[in-house]
Amino acid sequence: MAHIFSSLPFLRGLMAFWYHFAIMFEALFVLTLIDAGTRVTRYMLQEVGGMAVPALRAWKGLAPSVVFSALAVAGWGYFVWTGTVSSIWPMLGVANQLLAAFALTIGTSVLINMGKARYAWCTLVPLAFMCVNTLTAGWLNLGVNYLSPQLAAGAPDLWRAFLAAPAPAKLQSVVTLVIMALLVVVVVDSVLHWARLARRRSGTRQTAEALAAS
Repeated sequence: MAHIFSSLPFLRGLMAFWYHFAIMFEALFVLTLIDAGTRVTRYMLQEVGGMAVPALRAWKGLAPSVVFSALAVAGWGYFVWTGTVSSIWPMLGVANQLLAAFALTIGTSVLINMGKARYAWCTLVPLAFMCVNTLTAGWLNLGVNYLSPQLAAGAPDLWRAFLAAPAPAKLQSVVTLVIMALLVVVVVDSVLHWARLARRRSGTRQTAEALAAS
């Protein structure tokens, strides 16, 4: 990042500044993303745990927060412990794009539900880009990051490379595929909802026009 910025016209003498800016940016980005992800995971674990074991819903106070936070930290900490920060970084990138796609999908749904579908293109265009970006990056992660040693060793395809990969690489591949599947499920379900809503409104409009004509 520092090299790219310092290559711009009139910015060649600011290499030291861009270097420290890149360190600060990446550190803040990573720490903020990990903090937000840990909090969200804790809430999800508590919600899902309460659905599976209703007694957990009555568990209040500091103890459940500590326990579920520890489970959330153990989840992403496993990847760092069995590898390096580079092991989790590609997944963070894909997950970050996934959240952006979710936000754009929700925004599109809000616009359509408010009767302002004519403005939906403002969110549909970047949503299409984020879908292509997330799915492409996730698929490339499998061959470029997680299973590259096995492919370089002669594995004929991704499936054979997956079978020959160590447990951490297999888990990374599965998590990435789950992320990609979640995106497809959410987008397809949203499109079906938008189509049902459009048909319902079209039927209501035709009924109103028929009543007005009669």
